[in-house]
Amino acid sequence: MSKWKLNLDQVTDICQRYPQGESSVSLARDMSVCEGTIRRQLIQHGIPIRSRSEAARKYVVDCSRFSEISTQEQAYWLGFIAADGCVYHNKLQILLQRGDKKHLTQLLAFLGSNHPVYDVLSGGFIKGGEQCLLHIQSKELVLDLIRHGVHPRKSFTLEWPEFLSRQLLCHYLRGYVDGNGTWMVLVRKSRPRRSFSFSICSNRRFLEGAQAFLMEACDLRQTKFKVVNRHPESTDICALRYDGRYQVGRIFHLLYEGATIWLPRKREKIEPLLG
Repeated sequence: MSKWKLNLDQVTDICQRYPQGESSVSLARDMSVCEGTIRRQLIQHGIPIRSRSEAARKYVVDCSRFSEISTQEQAYWLGFIAADGCVYHNKLQILLQRGDKKHLTQLLAFLGSNHPVYDVLSGGFIKGGEQCLLHIQSKELVLDLIRHGVHPRKSFTLEWPEFLSRQLLCHYLRGYVDGNGTWMVLVRKSRPRRSFSFSICSNRRFLEGAQAFLMEACDLRQTKFKVVNRHPESTDICALRYDGRYQVGRIFHLLYEGATIWLPRKREKIEPLLG
């Protein structure tokens, strides 16, 4: 085996393939290095080394969970994955801050899966603080997600899911907000009252559908999108934002009325202040 150092692409490949179940032995053979080199990279990037019993375990997943979208859970998780998930090469990957790890275990329960959720340290190929990582490889699961709008490079191609009923759209949007939305409460010294705002980011086409839905469901006015990122391969990535207790309160009640699943830290941030 070669003793040459691994390059960045190889390190990234190791950190992606090992959590999916590939062994350190096969990775070492593929990259012409010793197994110890692979293990050192995994330890350096905070990816736990599997025991022999764990290495022998076969991971399972109910590949049919997104074959149709007809329940609150299916709509919610579709929206959440549309915001925070990534599909590529028959794989689903989700990377969250470590404090949201329990939410990924809820997703695994929905998928009937025993896949592990890995804690990943900051630095290396993943930056931005301590995070948790989920990898699932399933061609059927990914094809169903793609069929329902979650494509590779979805930031540029995601479309508002007009195929869902209004009731399911509420749950879909709540999932999307939990993945890529913001509830804000600002307290300014110059103003005695709090300022409320709600926003989501996506491409213009998706936001046009989301805004039309919110205008009809919450009796809201039309607002202009704010460009947050210009990309040569796509239309502008923008933010849809509503301000004020009245408008934000209406959106909140629309999304959470009758809800059975949500990301706790986002709901708990805004709910006590809207009463």
